[in-house]
Amino acid sequence: GCLLTIHLTFVARELKGGNFSAVVNYLFLFSILYILNFMLFLVYIRIGFFLSIGEVIFEGVKDGASLLQQIFTQALR
Repeated sequence: GCLLTIHLTFVARELKGGNFSAVVNYLFLFSILYILNFMLFLVYIRIGFFLSIGEVIFEGVKDGASLLQQIFTQALR
């Protein structure tokens, strides 16, 4: 997993250029790189800690929404 990530990073750096299509390819490869890293992290969490990824994401979104609500109610008083 790590070698593939490093390879994609170097490929994206080599493709970085001045014209528009090179920039689009550069951004596309880095988005693929981030998605791949996120997926590898999810697999690690699933195997290493026996956590359900859906529950972790759902709880995080729920806690984040309640935190935003608390921040806005305190800021707008």
